[in-house]
Amino acid sequence: MTDYEQANKLLQDAQRIRYRQGAYSWVHICPTILNQMAIDKYTQAGRMYQKCNKMENASFAYLEAAEIAQSCPRNLHKAFQNMFLATFCFMEVVGNIEHVDLICFNKCVLMSIEAGDIEGSAVLADKIVDKLKSLKKGKSSQIINFYKGVIEAYEIHNGEYSTESYIDKYKLELFEYLLMWGDHGQAFDLFDEVNLIFITDRDCYN
Repeated sequence: MTDYEQANKLLQDAQRIRYRQGAYSWVHICPTILNQMAIDKYTQAGRMYQKCNKMENASFAYLEAAEIAQSCPRNLHKAFQNMFLATFCFMEVVGNIEHVDLICFNKCVLMSIEAGDIEGSAVLADKIVDKLKSLKKGKSSQIINFYKGVIEAYEIHNGEYSTESYIDKYKLELFEYLLMWGDHGQAFDLFDEVNLIFITDRDCYN
């Protein structure tokens, strides 16, 4: 059996476990245990797909594992790990795709924030922006929408983690990017907020 065939089998097993198909439709096992089994199978499938350079398949497998793990607080670290892997597998092929689905990217940043790794989430967001800039088509709209998703993620958790400096950082970057691409309408909408950031920063240094 080839690596690709093994990966397909692991993925099929994971799907059967997750959706309680075949023998798993009647087996009397704790749902938590079954979910853990599915996570492990998806993760193994992702690794096998990576091994044979099937990055889109790997991204899908890791994303499935992350979605299951996210439903259990005890598995939040596994959710983030798998989302992280899904994102970077997808980034390996992003330069060959005309339109990028940003859900995986934004969700990975959000999970990093939810896991309490605020600094790491910013590092990740910066890497994703750099990768999006390598797109040959449609990169301006993709980068703008990604920035908006990142800002929203930090705003959601601002009361919990004090993410104001990161909100300011990405609003400034979005403002600069909008000006660079000549989207003065959206840039104008951000002007008052960006101006307030500059005033606040100046007061802090005086």
